[in-house]
Amino acid sequence: MSTNWQGKSILVIDDEEALRTMVCEYLSEEGFDVEESSSGEDALFKITQAHFDAIVSDVRMPGMSGFDLMYVLKKLCDDTVIIFLTAVPDPELKLTRLSQAAGVYAYLSKPCKLEYLKNTIENGLADHESNREEILSLDEFSEGEACVLADLITEATQNAISGIAGMVGRDVRINGAEPRHVAASNVADLLKNPEGKLVGISMDIMGDATGHMLLFYPPRVAYGLADLITGQILGSTTSFDEIGESALKEMGNIAGGFFLNSLADAANMKLMPTPPNLIMGKAGRILDNAFRPLSNKDANVFVVQMTFETNGSKISGYFLALSTAKLMNALLERVNSAQAAVS
Repeated sequence: MSTNWQGKSILVIDDEEALRTMVCEYLSEEGFDVEESSSGEDALFKITQAHFDAIVSDVRMPGMSGFDLMYVLKKLCDDTVIIFLTAVPDPELKLTRLSQAAGVYAYLSKPCKLEYLKNTIENGLADHESNREEILSLDEFSEGEACVLADLITEATQNAISGIAGMVGRDVRINGAEPRHVAASNVADLLKNPEGKLVGISMDIMGDATGHMLLFYPPRVAYGLADLITGQILGSTTSFDEIGESALKEMGNIAGGFFLNSLADAANMKLMPTPPNLIMGKAGRILDNAFRPLSNKDANVFVVQMTFETNGSKISGYFLALSTAKLMNALLERVNSAQAAVS
């Protein structure tokens, strides 16, 4: 196999032990890092603990079916290649079309030649990589360009804070520190418990350029934000119900929208956030997923601390923005053109 895929992580899910073992052994021999699960429930637990580049799953299993699992997977790890390998007949290709429309890369029928399965996995990984735009860090720009971009990010962040303040609509002061240039590998160190759990509100950037945004908080802080947004006393929320989750997603939607509107105006581009995805899990896993497009994990990224104060209480979280080459360069071109026109 191509050395590009050596060590890529694969999760194989099937309740048939003999078949599961055969597939795992073959893929391991081909250089993949393979784990296995005998049920959808066990697979879901493993997915919350680690990232997998590709998942090969049966469809018909006791308990959680492949389709049930797939809908959850698209929320937890929407950048994972998902392949169905199943004995469920599909003569009219209805299940194939349904699967692919929902985000499954391929629907393969048992029995399937192992080499064909391997080739399908490699093709899925290759397609996924080719669809990624390069995420740039500040290290790619001159000092002057980095300062210009920092000013634009600061202005966009203030715009996002204004949007959140309007949403909360009560006696809450929201402050945002200046964007910090932090190495991606050190972002977890900003947290008091980098090995603990996080609640993340994740959004991709769509439109004329792409990128990624992430608001992340320790669970206690996320519960406090839900209280502020829904008008409850701080400390009321101790776990998320549908209302609390919806409140945080809406906050992410507003923050992302106001942030991108500011950048779009500056660059004369059309930018918008995808619907927010609420992620709960280990801090390392959430941050690793956010930084996966970076080729250099020591590259500097923009991180902004947001502090919410009310009635003597204070809670803080962070906002992270990753921008592609197209967006960064468009921002710089716009600013340079404006400066040239003035001079």
